[in-house]
Amino acid sequence: QCVFSVVGEVRFRRCVSGETLGSDDGFIRKLKEKIPRLKEEFNVKNCNVILVFCPVVSRSGTNIEAALKKLQTLSETKPAVLVVLHHTLNPEILVPDSSRSVNRENTLTVDCLFEQDRGLLQCQKNQEALDKITGWINPLVFTLSFICILFFYI
Repeated sequence: QCVFSVVGEVRFRRCVSGETLGSDDGFIRKLKEKIPRLKEEFNVKNCNVILVFCPVVSRSGTNIEAALKKLQTLSETKPAVLVVLHHTLNPEILVPDSSRSVNRENTLTVDCLFEQDRGLLQCQKNQEALDKITGWINPLVFTLSFICILFFYI
């Protein structure tokens, strides 16, 4: 069975590990601007990818580990994007590459900057994260569309 209702649509399941202060909503809005056929799905069995939002409130390794445990309870194998949210007022701050803390297969990890009152910062780091996710999800859209077309015509 094809897991989306419209060919080319990608369904994601949101997973939030901690208080994002609404930054997950802002991030998803920006991602939908880049991938218009991205739709939220609440049943993990029907989604194509899981978007995990991990705000860093103490040590990043501890927060990432907790987010990955939460992800594993949803699915051990489903493709996932881990969005690590670093709280800062400085849009130019250098943050450690969180992907070094992640060894889960089929998982893309990106770092983003946010601020409690402004949400996601308008900065190069966040734009790069959105571009990286778009580049990772778009081939998934094509592959899933092709599989659905084959499914419907066979």
